[in-house]
Amino acid sequence: MRWVPAVESRDQLVLFSRKIDDALPENHAVRQFAAIMDQIDWSDWEAEYAQWGPGRTAIHPKVMASVILYGMLSRIRASRQLEEALTVRIDFRWLAEGRSIDHSTFCIFRRNHQERLQELFVQIGMLAQVAGILKLSELAFDGTKIRANNRRSGKLKTENLQELRDELLRKFTEHMAEAEKLDAEQASPNDDDSDDPANGVRRSLKNIKSRLQEAQRALEEVERLQAVGEAVPKRLPTTDMECRITPSKEGSFAPNYTPGVMVDTESGLIIATDVIPDTNEKAMLPEALDAVKKDFGTVPERVLADGIFGHGTNLAELETRGIELYSPVTSQADNPALREDPQQPVPAEQVDHLPMKKTRGQAQFDKSAFIY
Repeated sequence: MRWVPAVESRDQLVLFSRKIDDALPENHAVRQFAAIMDQIDWSDWEAEYAQWGPGRTAIHPKVMASVILYGMLSRIRASRQLEEALTVRIDFRWLAEGRSIDHSTFCIFRRNHQERLQELFVQIGMLAQVAGILKLSELAFDGTKIRANNRRSGKLKTENLQELRDELLRKFTEHMAEAEKLDAEQASPNDDDSDDPANGVRRSLKNIKSRLQEAQRALEEVERLQAVGEAVPKRLPTTDMECRITPSKEGSFAPNYTPGVMVDTESGLIIATDVIPDTNEKAMLPEALDAVKKDFGTVPERVLADGIFGHGTNLAELETRGIELYSPVTSQADNPALREDPQQPVPAEQVDHLPMKKTRGQAQFDKSAFIY
């Protein structure tokens, strides 16, 4: 049996190595992306860097932003994965021109330029639209759940926040007085003060102060929600006040956020993003379309989304805008709602056979029991 031989051995020494540009197809998407990044004025970014002085030479902001944003297009967002991609993927190596960038450098750059990267994100989309890369005729939207930076048990009941704050203030005052009393009774400092009662009081003071700050932040968040007319949740996270306790993918409840992304299906470019603290993922679709119209001045012909977005409100809203929504609809062959004349009610003897679901333990009709 004959096999196709290896073109070159991995251990073969070469006198003239091939250019990295030769290893990348001419029509590769990274070439179009790099061409767009070359059209952007980077002078404002460059002005933030000291031209002379001690320390390592800085990597140009165009290189950093290009790798981060191209990583988003390639579904590579974690800083460590970007660092690895610069070593193992030819398109990333080509884009960064062979530079090796540490994951911590990506983290610092992304944190220091968050607003600018967002503006650049929209600017790239507009340039891609002018260049004909971004068609915006067919878009796809989806959302997910991500865990907030808040421990699972770190939450407070909002109904008794004021009582908790008053109780903590009282304890803090008592412990402060006790600590001052112990300090006054101590005649001279001991070499070994591990058994000093004042140390235990100070540790208690530190713990009470931390809990008091959490309660105060929670009260301020409740007041903010009431001022803007939003519903106050029964529980608030103690570390990240903007997130909410919502169902997780695993089936439990935890502090979560719900991000949503709108993508141009032909180019793969992300053109709209948003993050909400609650679970009203369905309402994000019209808002994302508003953002697309505002940033790009256009309305798509079609939108693709999963089944959660195919409810009556979105169907009516997109029909008003002249947009076709493609969303899966689950149906059962024996569903009594699928009747010949939808204007006639479902027969009383078949109502018990309509699709049902449970929401927070309460049974109710599924949306497939209703014909739009």
